[in-house]
Amino acid sequence: CRSPLNDTHTHTHTHNRDGTTQIYMARVVRNTCLATPSLVETGKENRDRNNHRDAYGIGKTEKGLFPEGSRTEEICSTSSVLVFRLTGGVCGSFSCVIKKGITPHAEEKIRKEREMYAKVGNHPNVLLLLDGWNEFLMLESMEADLFHIVDALKEEGKLMETNHAICTLRGMVSGLSHMHSLRIAHHDVKLENTLIGSGGRLKLCDLDHARQYSEEETICSSIQLGTVRYKAPETFVSPHDPFSADVWSLGVCAFALAQGKMP
Repeated sequence: CRSPLNDTHTHTHTHNRDGTTQIYMARVVRNTCLATPSLVETGKENRDRNNHRDAYGIGKTEKGLFPEGSRTEEICSTSSVLVFRLTGGVCGSFSCVIKKGITPHAEEKIRKEREMYAKVGNHPNVLLLLDGWNEFLMLESMEADLFHIVDALKEEGKLMETNHAICTLRGMVSGLSHMHSLRIAHHDVKLENTLIGSGGRLKLCDLDHARQYSEEETICSSIQLGTVRYKAPETFVSPHDPFSADVWSLGVCAFALAQGKMP
C-alpha cells in the first residue's frame, strides 16, 4: 500500500526494515549518553516547564550528552515527559525518537512502557523499540501521526482515498491483533497513536497504558484508561473486557478515516 503522505517527502531510514541497523546505531547513542550522565542530572530539582531544555540537557549535544554533531528537535513534550527527535552526528542518517521521564512517576511509566514494547517485540505494525535505559526510551522515528494527516485532508476539504483508508485500517488491525495474541491490551487506540512512515509503513505507538493480562484475567477494572472520544461506553462505568474495548476504539478510528471526522 502506498503512503497517504506526500510522496516527495525524504526518508532517512527506509533501508533495513528489520531494524538491525537502527538498533545498532541506538546503542551508539545510548553508550554516549551513559558516558556523560552528569548533564541529565544538572538542575534535577528544577521542574520549571519553561526551563526544562536547560535543566535536562536537551539541545546540549555539543557538550557530549549525545554523539558529536547530532541534532535534537523537540516534538511534543509535557511537564513530566520530554519527547524529541535525534538526528545526524556520527550516526549519519540515523534518526530516532527519545522519550525521557523527568518526574519520578513519569520515569516509572517510561520503564513500564519499555517493558511493554519489549514484550510486543518486532512487529511490522508496532513501533520498534530501539533501546532504553534508566528514564530514557528510544524508538524508531516516523513521519506523522494519522490524526494530523486526516486533519490536513479535512482542511483541504478532502477525505483519505478509499484504498489508503483500507490499507491504513488493515495495518492497525494487524498490529492490534498481534498485541492481543500476546494478551496485551493497548488501552489507548486512536489516530494520534498511529504513525505513518516511509513507504506507507503504519505502526501503533504509545504503550504507556498497555497491559498484559493472564489467561485467567478477562476484565479490566480501571475506568481511567484511554482517551474519552475513542473509549467504549462500558469503560466509563464498569469493569469491562479490555480487548473488546480496543476493538471499539479501532472502530472509531475506522469511522474517522472514512468520514474525516469523529462519530
